Amino acid sequence: MPRVRVGGQLYFLTLDNTSLSLQQVSSVDVMPYVYPYSVLSGVFPTGNEYYEPCIKATINYDTGDTAVLMMVFESEEERNSVVSKIQYYAERTFSEGSSEKADDSPESYKSGENYGENFEDSDFKDYMSHNNYESSSSDHNPYSRQTFDEYKYSQGSLSLIEKISGFLRYPGETFSSVTSDELKSGIIYAFLMLLMFSVVNVFISAVIASAISPENTIYGVLLNSVPELVRLILEYFIFGALCVLAYGLLVFFMTKIMRQEFHLAESLQTTLYSTTPLGTIGLIPLFGVFIAPIWMVFLQYKGLYDCLDSDPKCAAVSAFIPALIMLLIFYYIVVSGEVAFI
Repeated sequence: MPRVRVGGQLYFLTLDNTSLSLQQVSSVDVMPYVYPYSVLSGVFPTGNEYYEPCIKATINYDTGDTAVLMMVFESEEERNSVVSKIQYYAERTFSEGSSEKADDSPESYKSGENYGENFEDSDFKDYMSHNNYESSSSDHNPYSRQTFDEYKYSQGSLSLIEKISGFLRYPGETFSSVTSDELKSGIIYAFLMLLMFSVVNVFISAVIASAISPENTIYGVLLNSVPELVRLILEYFIFGALCVLAYGLLVFFMTKIMRQEFHLAESLQTTLYSTTPLGTIGLIPLFGVFIAPIWMVFLQYKGLYDCLDSDPKCAAVSAFIPALIMLLIFYYIVVSGEVAFI
């Protein structure tokens, strides 16, 4: 039973005489999505931006609406075989003499045999001739293909290291793969990012201050006073946590203003995972503390867009306007000196 990725989730793909079924790997007790061949059109092989083998099909609903189904496969051979089987079963469904073909089998369509020769879809033939998309050749692919194992999309769960790496390298795909995570997973993740940010930056500040300005009463004496060091780390952590929470709430309220119907937990989850730069880029001495918030806002946008399927314009407004508000608050509390925090 082949496994395919659809929208960041992993499914078991099943083909029978009448329909195509998708059963979510992480929820095998949930009813599968079933698409009769009669509602599918424009089925042809393609590739996504990462040069992964895909099948693209159009779903035609009774209401007249249509939707695009993009299934990502582990290999071209598997993709080719499935395309041929869908074509075979679809022909049987629509042929007048389908009852006479009851004993036929799609074996001759497997493993790419006669691949494309019996497929009557002109888009398929045009694609094959134009792109030379053969299962035995990868000359069209100048880049390495992203594999299923890279993010372990099965079960919709990633390890901590994979999440950190994924949010920095492939934020859209990683946000899609954590859609099934519980809110407590995001809270623990943000806790670790903020903790690393606080500990490392306070320690770096203490080292620099002790070398440049040892008479400084706040940072200059930290290396000689463990209680003061711990106190400052806690202040950094609490202040950072309050900022993240405030930003997350502002993002949620902004999505409501933009008429995006998200739950508070869903919106906060994207904000919590957007703290990745704080625990990574934010650890770079001197420059990281300025770059990390900018990258965090970008991740917030990607979270709303890729994880919650928000409209791109609404996602951008919902991510950047709260960031500007937070910048003004930060300036008033920290930079202007109107409020004494430390």
